[in-house]
Order: sequence, then C-alpha cells, then structure tokens
Amino acid sequence: MGKIKLFSAFLILALYLISCTKDSEQKQDNHAPIADAGNDTTIILPANTVMLNASLSTDPDNNIKSYQWTKISGPLCNITNANAAQTQVTNLTIGVYVFELKVTDASDVFDKDTMQVSVINAAVNVYVAGAELNSGKRFAKYWKNGVAVNLTDGSNPAEAEDIAVVNNDVYVAGSENNAGWPAPKYWKNGVAVNLPYNGTYAIASSIAVLNNDVYVAGHENNNSGKRVAKYWKNGVAVNLTNGSFDALALAIAVVNNDVYVSGFESNSSGKQVAKYWKNGVAVNLTGDNSWAFGNDIVVLNNDVYVAGFEDNSGAVIAKYWKNGMAISLTNGSNAARAESIAIVNNDVYVAGWEMSNVGKSVAKYWKNGVAVNLTDGTTNMNAVDVTVVNNDVYVAGYEFENGKQVAKFWKNGLAVNLTDGSNISVAWAVAVQ
Repeated sequence: MGKIKLFSAFLILALYLISCTKDSEQKQDNHAPIADAGNDTTIILPANTVMLNASLSTDPDNNIKSYQWTKISGPLCNITNANAAQTQVTNLTIGVYVFELKVTDASDVFDKDTMQVSVINAAVNVYVAGAELNSGKRFAKYWKNGVAVNLTDGSNPAEAEDIAVVNNDVYVAGSENNAGWPAPKYWKNGVAVNLPYNGTYAIASSIAVLNNDVYVAGHENNNSGKRVAKYWKNGVAVNLTNGSFDALALAIAVVNNDVYVSGFESNSSGKQVAKYWKNGVAVNLTGDNSWAFGNDIVVLNNDVYVAGFEDNSGAVIAKYWKNGMAISLTNGSNAARAESIAIVNNDVYVAGWEMSNVGKSVAKYWKNGVAVNLTDGTTNMNAVDVTVVNNDVYVAGYEFENGKQVAKFWKNGLAVNLTDGSNISVAWAVAVQ
C-alpha cells in the first residue's frame, strides 16, 4: 500500500509540474499588447468635449481583453465610459489634462500609454470652413472656435470651400448638389445665396467681400464639357475664359476695386498653365510645357503674390510667384504643393505639403522660404490654407487617420481637431477675427 501511495504522490507531482510547465510555456509564448492613446490635442472653449480613442492599440496575439482610461492629472471632467476603446470626455475646462490608457490581454499582460488634452480660451475667433460626412450625408459647414455650424441639412451633398469674416458677418463659398450635380452658392450668416450658372456642373471656390460687394471665384462646365473659369460680383457672372480649354478659378482678391483671380488654363497641348487674371486680363505664370496651378492670390502694395506648384518632367515643386517671378520652396526631390499664401509685415507665409521619403504627405508652412513641419509624416496630412493674426500662424487642413479624414487647424504648430474621427471630414479654409 505504501508503494502505491508513494507512486500516486509522484504521479500527482509530475502532473502538476507538467501543468506548470505548460502554463509557463503559454505565458512565454504570449506577447504583450501595445497601448496607443492617440495624439495630443487642443480644444478651444466653448467646445468642452473630446474623444479618447484607443483603436490604434494592437496585440500580436489578437487577444486584447480590456481597455481602461484614467485621468491622471487636470481639472474635473467626466469620462463617459472608462472601459471602452473609444469614449467621450465631457465638461472640460481651461487647463491641461493627461489621460492614461491601460490595455490588457487575455493573459493579464498589459501596457500603458498617455495622451494630453489642452483646453484654452480663444483670444480671437477662429473660423474654419469645410465639410463632414455624417450617416452617408455630406454637410457643408464651418466651425467657430471648434463649434460646428451646419450650412446645409444633408439632403444634398455639399461643400464649404472658403470663408471670410467682415464686420462679424460670416461669408462662406461652396456648392450644393442640384439635380445630382454641384451648384455654386455662398452663405451669409448661414443664409444661402444661389449663384447663376448655365452648365450642369459648377463650383464656387473662393470668396472676398469689399464695401458690401461680394465676389466669388469658381468655374462651371459648358455644353462641350470644358470648365470655364469665372467669378461672380453680387451674383453677376464674369467669364475669364472662353471655354475652348479647361480652366479653373481657384482664388480671388479685390484691392482698390481691381479684381485679381488665380487659377490655371489648359493649352492646346493639354498642359496646364498657372496664371492670374487682373480685371479679366490673363497673366501667365508658367510656360506651355509643364503642369501648374495658381492656388491662391494676395495683392499688397501693388505686388501680386500667387502660391501654387509646377510639375516639370515629373518634379512637382511647391512655389510662389511675386509679380510673375517664381520662388521655389522645394527642390523637386519629393512631390510638393503650395496651397495658400499670406503676407504680413513683408514676411511671406505659404501653406502646403510635401511628400516624405516614406510616401506620406507632411503638412507644413514656409516662412520666407524656411519650412516649418506641422506633422511628423507618420500619417498623411495636408495643409491647405494659412492666415496670420497678431504674429500667430493659423493653418487649416486635414489628416488621414484610420481610413478617415479629420478636419483640423494648427495655431503656431499646435493641432486643434475639429472632429473626433468618427466621420470623414475636411477643412478647406481658415479666417481669424
């Protein structure tokens, strides 16, 4: 009996050791998760909510068991669901918050990461025009200090492409589909003004207001399917091209009753010539053998500045022209575009983007030709409009994140998200007052 008991004891011990060895091997085979709490962000009051997003967290074994969000510093706030991968934080007040994310896998192995939310009060009002796709409907809208104002009801796809604020009146240029095609319009304080057009397709791209006169630049398709560059003054259309070749009017500036419009027009070889028009008279900025855009225009002290790009033999170079003389901002080693320009105290600010060596677009602006990166190139980012007020540099743009576009702007390089990434959104223009 003693030998049987002893054998049984050894058998139990062996089975226990085998079990421990298997558990140990399983733990050794398990890999720790990688927590990603997302990028730091800034919001401007009266906006007082932010979305925490752990969806970029990963686990090599695909067995994440739980998420846990904790506020580790900052004023009082409310985390809606601290155990959800994505959750909203509400009741934020002025200050800096730090939130910690803990990601745990099925073997109780965990990793942590933190992200910071800065909540500031606006010394000025920041207006950003754009659009957001919500439940399959594309709304034209603008954000005032981060708070969204819908310009359309979603019954037709719509886009807000430019914004101007004059004496507290908010003017937005864009388009809304009519009978399945975009139709040009602008909104004054949210009230739509339809612009006349003859074709089946027309876009309003830019807006300027002077002495209560409203100027809108854009284009429309003619009966031959060619795009005609044009502008409207108080709703009356002025054609800039005759419709023989494709042309776009992309930006407008009005100075001393002179009307300047930048854009491009194709030539007989199918190339696109960057140009601007002064009171309807065209000035070519590039020759006949390249592809080029004049994306934005500013006139100061009789000097005409146009921002854009030129593609010559495959080298896409961001540049601007001053009185027709080109100043390159990039060397052509990576594709780049200049989208917007502002002149303050003789300093030249140009916003745009440049492809990185790993194939991501980096949002940036150039001050007097010196580049300032707004993003690090880990995701695709575009900077499309710039304005400078009180020495603060504001740039509007958007980021491609998790397959979605996130509308945002940067103030002195600090990003402010306008949407939480749950919907596709885009920011096209910024105005500050």
